[in-house]
Amino acid sequence: MDDSLIAEVAVTYSEAGRSGDSASGAAYFGPGAVKSASPRVLSRVIDAETGDEYTLVNVSSSTGSYVGQVRDEYRALLERIADACFSKLPFSFDQPNRIAGLVADEFAVEPDNPFDKIDNAGVFRHPASGKWFALIMKVQRGRLDYSGKSEPSHRSEHREGLSPRDPGELIEALNIKIDPDSLDSLLEEPGLHRCYHMNKKQWITVVLDETVADERVMELIRESFIRTMGPQDRQVRLSDAAGSALTSGFARGYWIIPSNPRMFDVGAGFDAGGGVLTWHHRIHVKPGDIVYIYQTEPVASIMWKCEVIDCEAGPGVKKPASRRTENDTEKSANRCTRIMYLKRLRSYEKGQYPRAWLNEHGIKKTVRGQRRAPAELVEALELLENVL
Repeated sequence: MDDSLIAEVAVTYSEAGRSGDSASGAAYFGPGAVKSASPRVLSRVIDAETGDEYTLVNVSSSTGSYVGQVRDEYRALLERIADACFSKLPFSFDQPNRIAGLVADEFAVEPDNPFDKIDNAGVFRHPASGKWFALIMKVQRGRLDYSGKSEPSHRSEHREGLSPRDPGELIEALNIKIDPDSLDSLLEEPGLHRCYHMNKKQWITVVLDETVADERVMELIRESFIRTMGPQDRQVRLSDAAGSALTSGFARGYWIIPSNPRMFDVGAGFDAGGGVLTWHHRIHVKPGDIVYIYQTEPVASIMWKCEVIDCEAGPGVKKPASRRTENDTEKSANRCTRIMYLKRLRSYEKGQYPRAWLNEHGIKKTVRGQRRAPAELVEALELLENVL
């Protein structure tokens, strides 16, 4: 974008997660606005001489070479902001997004949407066979089978003022495979219903509106994961219950975590600690696990390979006041984390394992949040380092 035009970006905050909010769970990045549940980013291009908005960038029928160049550079700028400042959430409400994060941590699986006409649906598949073991989708509450069910005992904040049985209320629900012999007993649990839109004897629907605790939802997902495994999936030995990532012969856990180079100098931290660095985490690491540290823009590369030499157990501690910033919300500041001690094993050159290379080895787009490293990525890194 030349000096005659300026991109103006503003961030506004609104209460997220309320039913009917114009912002959807999946962020949109492009000219006009970058939308997310909270915060919301509004942007426009300004003519530097007149101060007027350069509106042609938002007019799809404008196809001149100059406006096309401006549009491309504007979109690239917004995407850089999105990568650096936002986490793209696959679903609209809190609990489905938490469950997606737990599934990513435990099984190294992220949802994909195979449906052309259904927004915010997510299918979780076995990495080897591609078979489904879970599906999250939006559904009107009235379409669920409530026969024999009592009124839900809990309504989350975004449903304030709505009847728990408002038939038009749009919610997100989870379909998972079960033992058919346990169907009747499962249906006695609040929030569990005869399966919507799938086999009603072998699958069940779980309402993700905080009625069912996350721990119980994950128990059901683990069972579905086992029941949907094919021969290929058993061969790669993805451990579902222990979370030990026994993938393709690896007997230790492998993780990848992001770090913002603008916020913290990781290399200097390792040097100051004699090659050991403390790190706050919310993942299920154990001593001996391997952690790759990915630096976000402008580095956008894996920069370090580390070993977990020790880690805290238990519920964790709140973020110390000395480490809180003006960007911390009350929720993020009070979120309990644990400490792990990382020993630097190897440093990589910038660009040696860039984001484009990661995209070819199991990472979709970029690294968002602490998560288990995909088996494809681990195998490629270990092979390149002549470890195997």
